[in-house]
Amino acid sequence: MLVCPTASVRSETKQPRPNATIFPQEITSGVWRCGFNARSSFGAHSYFAVRPNGNLMVDSPRYATELVKWLRDAGGIAHILLSHRDDVADADKYTREFGARVWIHRDDHSAAPYATDLLEDRSVRAIAPGVRAIPVPGHTRGSVAYLLDDRVLFSGDSLAWSTRERDLVAFKDACWYSWTELTESLSKLAAYRFEWLLPGHGWPAHLPAAEMNARVVALVARMRQV
Repeated sequence: MLVCPTASVRSETKQPRPNATIFPQEITSGVWRCGFNARSSFGAHSYFAVRPNGNLMVDSPRYATELVKWLRDAGGIAHILLSHRDDVADADKYTREFGARVWIHRDDHSAAPYATDLLEDRSVRAIAPGVRAIPVPGHTRGSVAYLLDDRVLFSGDSLAWSTRERDLVAFKDACWYSWTELTESLSKLAAYRFEWLLPGHGWPAHLPAAEMNARVVALVARMRQV
C-alpha cells in the first residue's frame, strides 16, 4: 500500500497501521529504500543513505509527513542526487525542508531548475567522500549513476535487475535518448566495482563484485547485438 505511486491499494475494511515501520526499508548497512513512490516519477524507487559528512537522498519519493519525520530523526538530508529527469518527483519540497544541495546533470537540468550543482559532460565527479557521480547517457541524455564506497551503485533507469531473467537488464523500449549511447555508457560502467545494484525500477540485486562486473560485461555484449 505504501509503495503504490497512486495510493490505489486499500483493504476492504479499515486496517490499523502495523506497529513496525515498513518504510524506509533498510536494504544494506546504512542504505534504505524510501518507499512512498511517486506517480510523477512513474513509481520509481528512491533511496536514503546515512553518511558521516552529510546524508544522501537518491532520487525522490513523494512528499510524506511521516517520511519527513523519519528523515529528520535520521539526521536530515545534505545532498539530493537525481539520476535523471524522470525521477525528480517532490525533490523540490525535500530541498526546502532540509536545505539540501541538489545534483543533476546539466542535460536534464530543466526537470529540476532549483538544482544547486550541475554535472557536466561525461566527467566523473566526487560528490562527497566515498560518493561519485558517473554520467551514463542513454536512457536520457543527462542520466547519471551514483557509486557509494565502491559497494553500492544507484543506477536510476539505466541498469536494472530482472527477477524473471535473473540477470542484469537495460530497457530498450524505455530508452528515450540513445540505445547506442546507453550501451557505451554501461561498457564504461564495467570499470567500477560494486556489489549492490539499487535501480529506479525493479528490485535490489546483491552479488559478489566480480560476478556483478562479469554480468555487466555480458549485458553490454548482448546490447551490441540488438
